[in-house]
Amino acid sequence: MRNFPRSRERAFSLLEILIALTILAIALGSVIQLFYLASRSTTFDRNRNEALSNLKVLGSILESSQLIQPTVNPPYYADPNGIVTGDGVFVPLNAPPFDDVDFINPDRFERSISVIPIPGFEGYLLEVRITLRWRDQQTFHYSSLTVCVSRI
Repeated sequence: MRNFPRSRERAFSLLEILIALTILAIALGSVIQLFYLASRSTTFDRNRNEALSNLKVLGSILESSQLIQPTVNPPYYADPNGIVTGDGVFVPLNAPPFDDVDFINPDRFERSISVIPIPGFEGYLLEVRITLRWRDQQTFHYSSLTVCVSRI
């Protein structure tokens, strides 16, 4: 029987392979987590942009219409359509009288509208604060816009 010379190269030991696999698993876990966080960030940004677009539409409607009118008697505004909900009270975004407005994904958002008479200009100038909220994985997120409504 003939003896073949042994090669000077060593094979990897089981311990070296386990260490390499552990490092690979940690690296892959980090990459997967980055993809997950990027996905959540993209979803949040999309929702926020939709909320801002809806706020602009709603703000322009409130500025240009007579839905909320300054009055000289307290509470210094008239709200014949009942759209003022007050702080912290939310209704669906497309609840009347805004049910025919073309909002972006209106079922995802709720609105709250509050009115504050501007001191010294009661009966003439109102600050109208519109807040939209949406839920993202059991957490509410909010975006707000303030517009002024004046007596013509």
